[in-house]
Amino acid sequence: MAWQLVLMAGCATVQGSPMGASAEHPRGRPESAAGRAPSVPSSPYLRGPTSECEDETLVDPGPPEVAGPDCVWRGGRRPDTLTEIRCPSDFEVLAAALPSSVFAGTRAVKFLIDMQDGDALYLISSYAWELHFTFARDRLDASGRTRVGTHAEFNRREYETVGERRFLLGSVVHYRDQDVWTLELAAGDVATPEQIARAYRRVRGALAWPNAPVRYRAVSSEQYDRPASLPRDIPVVDTEELFAGVRYQPVRPGTAVGRLVRVGTDDLSSAELGPRDILLTDRVPLDLPPVAGIITGALQTPLAHIAVLAHSRGIPDMALVGGFDDRTLAPMVGRWVKLRVTHQDWSIEQSAPEALRPRHASIQIPLDLGPMDLVPLTWVDVDDIGSVGAKAAHLGTAAALGPDVPVPPGFVVPVSRYVQFMQSTGLAARASSIAADSALKSDRARLAAALEELRDAIREAPVDPALVASIRTGIGRVAGRHPVRFRSSTNAEDLAGFSGAGLYTSKTVDLGDPNKSIERGLRAVWASVHNLRAFEEREIFGIPHERVAMAVLVHRSFPDEAANGVAITRNLFTRFRPGFTVNVQAGETSVTNPEGDGTPEQFLYYTYYNEGPRVEYLARSSLTGGATVLSPSEMARLGRALQAIHDRFALWYGTRPDYAMDVEFKFDGPDRQLQIKQARPYVSGGCSL
Repeated sequence: MAWQLVLMAGCATVQGSPMGASAEHPRGRPESAAGRAPSVPSSPYLRGPTSECEDETLVDPGPPEVAGPDCVWRGGRRPDTLTEIRCPSDFEVLAAALPSSVFAGTRAVKFLIDMQDGDALYLISSYAWELHFTFARDRLDASGRTRVGTHAEFNRREYETVGERRFLLGSVVHYRDQDVWTLELAAGDVATPEQIARAYRRVRGALAWPNAPVRYRAVSSEQYDRPASLPRDIPVVDTEELFAGVRYQPVRPGTAVGRLVRVGTDDLSSAELGPRDILLTDRVPLDLPPVAGIITGALQTPLAHIAVLAHSRGIPDMALVGGFDDRTLAPMVGRWVKLRVTHQDWSIEQSAPEALRPRHASIQIPLDLGPMDLVPLTWVDVDDIGSVGAKAAHLGTAAALGPDVPVPPGFVVPVSRYVQFMQSTGLAARASSIAADSALKSDRARLAAALEELRDAIREAPVDPALVASIRTGIGRVAGRHPVRFRSSTNAEDLAGFSGAGLYTSKTVDLGDPNKSIERGLRAVWASVHNLRAFEEREIFGIPHERVAMAVLVHRSFPDEAANGVAITRNLFTRFRPGFTVNVQAGETSVTNPEGDGTPEQFLYYTYYNEGPRVEYLARSSLTGGATVLSPSEMARLGRALQAIHDRFALWYGTRPDYAMDVEFKFDGPDRQLQIKQARPYVSGGCSL
């Protein structure tokens, strides 16, 4: 089964999500509405990261209509709580679904059982209380019983202990697409099988409706082994069964107006596509053309380059399994449409053409041609982006953080050497001519050909022998006779307003292999400044091509990868429970540019309150036979590195309300040593922050 079907298997969020009982930060604002019905039918989905452009609050749409005389709720104002549910309206009047829910197409009602009051049951309105804690604090802090205490005390006692707890907490969830009902606890809840059975029987006894059986679902690593210990009368459902029919996945919510263009992934390189087009394609492409929005016919990896680019550009990105041949989309192809992708649904409808409006302000590109000598990686930090490029500057900053953040030793060929090479060979004028030719830029095929010819010329031009000799000496110092990576590090990528993920080229250099020489590696990386994708991306963001210069980051290669991955130092699924979002895969199988249906290991690494880190698995790797890619000690090691990186880079980027770092890492060799490969700000485009 494809990984996306289990992507969000256990993420805990506030109400409206399957995990209504969660250890989260309270907030002081009301919750918001789930959204409109789509113009084209949609399905419940597993969604990708939240968009900073959309609020995560609920707006009360008003109580539902009362249906039938058997209901407990008979109309009027929405009740705060009920003690039983007898009809659909009883459930709906309490339930809600947050836009930030990990699972959409769901409705959830939180429950609280007071074991010190004869197992009194409270089915709680999502519109009245955001958290179990706030309900308990406001209604149940009675004398003679265990005091509710502070939020941190409540979380520790009611989720992380067995004998001390006063309450049993969880949610009843309706998965509407499958018409499945579940009882779920919060991720990290250490309730015993006996306590789970006690909660299930009490809640199930209060549900005169629905007719379908309510089944228990384990949602976190701590809970995976408990269904086998439950009594036989407690039915169980697993994630694979629940999400066998998932079809829709929003990766980046948003709205776009453009011409719907249907192009197969194999034909994208030759397709005439532009920023007024909304692309419908059959699979997940490795590159994202300069389009207004994208619909893929296969589910996506949320931390892959295509998702990061959509996030950076601020364009809607969604997956609709089978959408390439979908009969409801077919009549829209070739027409101007308005595509709306939200956390709860999607819609597409005909629209009048709109004028192309710039989505981004011009990005400031620092350029410092002062340093000419090779620069040790440990000598640079974020303030040196103009001379060594952002990738090297960020990795140098991380390298200064000490043993918790291991970075391979290396050095940088500064941007001034690229500029010198381009000027001395006469290729700078050629590049400027292409950038200034508006007619050429409006003809994608001609532009692609011109840039390819320029790259070919760069790959054939002579390189200063003295520079080659100094690089050879530097390689000997940091890697001996081992192969090294020549990694692209421009001053126009990994910036706070521009990601540029995957735009440029990196190469392996081996001093013992003439086909992997210093000259070849250097010229290949320099030439990638003029990749078509990079050129188009800079055009979209208004980045002046003449200010872009390439440094080359050099460090030892690591051919014996035990695992590689990507982490965002923020919980991408809700802002209200701090944590890191991690995707990791065994061996060298790519996470950022995956191919096929390989499933990376995915988990949320929480650090909240005073109880230390918690790991919540979202999916297992398809390559390990169910075993974890990372051990608990490796996850803890990675967690310390991510925390140190997050805290350090906050000095430069922490004023942004959506601040997070995008970190690439690997565990290398038989001893599985952690290595940090890259750290860059995780930027969002398309909204004001």
